[in-house]
Amino acid sequence: MEPLTMSKISPLHKEKHIDNSGIQLHYFSCKKNSAVENVLDQLKEEIDNASEKICIASTSNINKSICENLLKAASKRVRIYGLFQDMKKCSESIAWFDAKNPALIRSNAKLENNFIIIDNKLAFFFINSLTDIESNKCFIMKNEHMQDLFYWFTYFFWNNGADAKEHHD
Repeated sequence: MEPLTMSKISPLHKEKHIDNSGIQLHYFSCKKNSAVENVLDQLKEEIDNASEKICIASTSNINKSICENLLKAASKRVRIYGLFQDMKKCSESIAWFDAKNPALIRSNAKLENNFIIIDNKLAFFFINSLTDIESNKCFIMKNEHMQDLFYWFTYFFWNNGADAKEHHD
């Protein structure tokens, strides 16, 4: 029997740097987070149980049943922050909020993702728009992945918002 031979292991050059900062992220999968099909009931329950704030990033109008739960949360003094791709395109969802149901809403044309962060504890990252949540695949994120998403939301909400619509009590 012939002994097994291995190919020579080449050293890695330490001076090589890979910069992916200019590459746009299109899809990612995290083993720590769960991917589920229909999260509407779970999402509504989490919104109802929110105690501090809800951050929404959407490229389109939001599912009406979600808007109803957001109004209930706003009436319980939960802060609602909305980041939309285009104010006119999402005007139907924005119209749900007023002085009685306050929200701080801004737009950013660079927005390409749809997600909802609840109390900085849990995030629902949707593959498609928030208009049809029932058939929309979703990643539920916690811990450091949710914190990364919140950092992204905060950056684009405060630093690049062209329009703002505020409602006060």
